[in-house]
Amino acid sequence: MSSTKIIKKEKPEVILLTNYDSIKGRKMLESFQERNIKIEKIIAIKTGINYNIKLFGFVSKRIGFIEATIFSFYKIACDYIHEIFLCDLESLNNLASKNKIPLVIIKDDGNWQKIASETIDDSNAKIIVMGQLGILGKDFDLKRNDRLFLNCHPGKLPEYRGLDSFKWAILNKDWENFSCTIHIARQKIDAGEILEINNYNWRKLNWLFLDRQLLVISGIDLVNFINKLSPNDTLNEIHKIKNIEGNNFDLYNKINIYNEMKCLIIYLIRKYY
Repeated sequence: MSSTKIIKKEKPEVILLTNYDSIKGRKMLESFQERNIKIEKIIAIKTGINYNIKLFGFVSKRIGFIEATIFSFYKIACDYIHEIFLCDLESLNNLASKNKIPLVIIKDDGNWQKIASETIDDSNAKIIVMGQLGILGKDFDLKRNDRLFLNCHPGKLPEYRGLDSFKWAILNKDWENFSCTIHIARQKIDAGEILEINNYNWRKLNWLFLDRQLLVISGIDLVNFINKLSPNDTLNEIHKIKNIEGNNFDLYNKINIYNEMKCLIIYLIRKYY
């Protein structure tokens, strides 16, 4: 009697590059472990007051000081409520320790990108998975062919590049394009090669915790994509994909309060009536 030998598909090894407190990074770590995908190391950026001041300045230049202040307090309150009462994830430090994964913590002192890039260069894994990190600067060479920086944007690319992609899609009444897009990270924001687009059920989202829910959804999508790869796919196949940079599509900024209210009304009417 003959028997069939089952050959297990080897999975690629990855580096998780994330913000230390990110719900996306923590959920991705949990999902990687569930799928037995090896993480060589976690590189976590611990942001401080300087980062938040820069972020506030970036937003306030686009929507104004008062509106940026209102949005900041609103986001802090919603994130705090979600973290305390609705989030069942442990801290990144506990998750890394429990799963015996090396954790490199880098303080955001203005030089973190250079340190993180050097840490990646000293690693073996060829796939660097980004979990809610912000905009990468010149210290990251995103044109290199020996590594892959992969990101999942919580919006349809290239149509909805930038911030609040979900809300801009609602304002455009683009009900067919609520998607997460897996792409290669490049120097231009949300404009790298598109690898996969997955739709999600927007009716299941809670408006108060919208940002965190979309981060989790996009993170799981990225883990599922990597789970389908083999080591040979990593560099030999993905780099052959035609570069779709989305040059003809605008970069969306944070919406203002007027559009926020308008968006919410459209959302509620569509969802419940």
